[in-house]
Amino acid sequence: MSLPFTPTYSSLNTFIGCERAYQAFYVTKEAIKQDTPATLFGSLIHALAEEYAKNSHLSTMPSSDYDDPERHFQHIKQIIDHYKPKSAQVYIEHELNVSKTGQVLDWSDPSGLIRGRNDFICINDQGVAVLIDWKTGKFKEQYFDPKQLQWNALLIFARFPEVQTLYFCYVYTGEGLQKKGKIERKDITALNEQILHWHSRLEYAYQADSWIPKRSGLCKNHCDVLNCRFNGRRQLRL
Repeated sequence: MSLPFTPTYSSLNTFIGCERAYQAFYVTKEAIKQDTPATLFGSLIHALAEEYAKNSHLSTMPSSDYDDPERHFQHIKQIIDHYKPKSAQVYIEHELNVSKTGQVLDWSDPSGLIRGRNDFICINDQGVAVLIDWKTGKFKEQYFDPKQLQWNALLIFARFPEVQTLYFCYVYTGEGLQKKGKIERKDITALNEQILHWHSRLEYAYQADSWIPKRSGLCKNHCDVLNCRFNGRRQLRL
């Protein structure tokens, strides 16, 4: 059974974490991911990064009761000022969608393997790309997972055949911390197999209409699927 839409890293990762949560957010839509002060601040910082990457300046520096945008922006500016002048191609908030056979598709095409919107991509004339993702939260070693940018690297290799080497970097904008990695074009077969595996698992879940809940540390206080038996907040809301 084909999926109703091409999944993103975020939706596939939700499925990996808990099939029941995926069902609630993406199938029945009984649950809605609520904005929080942290997510709203993250959107603000991403907007500043996009404006500066495109225009090399900001029209204004907004204020926020949540955190200091200026502090976050200075780390972003430093990164962009380092990479942008050295790059032959720069892409900001770039949308990519690829098929199971590695063909580039329109963003809205539902038949793809995976799609993603990438914060900042730059490519030099030697076929080396840099992929950057802005993170406004605090770095926590126990939760760090490079899979997001590794999977998005597959999209970049498909879209840009001249790219042979890709460096990815998560930039924790509040701290200026960078977590880096490297992927060669020869590595994409293994990445493709990982995504295909979870894509196939998701197809089966749709076909069987089977969504198994998976208990985790998020269930007690942080999950919005209130009618799941593992949810710790359901009694407060019912």
